[in-house]
Amino acid sequence: MHVMQKYTKQSDPDLLQKTYEFEINPPGFTKDLKVSDAGVQGILDFLASTVRPEAAKASPKDFYDNTILDRLAK
Repeated sequence: MHVMQKYTKQSDPDLLQKTYEFEINPPGFTKDLKVSDAGVQGILDFLASTVRPEAAKASPKDFYDNTILDRLAK
């Protein structure tokens, strides 16, 4: 926490804790590089609970397109 506080210049302990928890357990990231609804939803949830409450209203599908990766997989 001290290192994050030092380099981010953030002093809010709740925000630092949530950031730490997000970094040690990132949601929805995959080895095939595809983006998932669950992954984006995790990021939106994190943003909504910290600095962007309006992120709670966003749809994960508005932020990614796996079309190219789907074509490469064929």
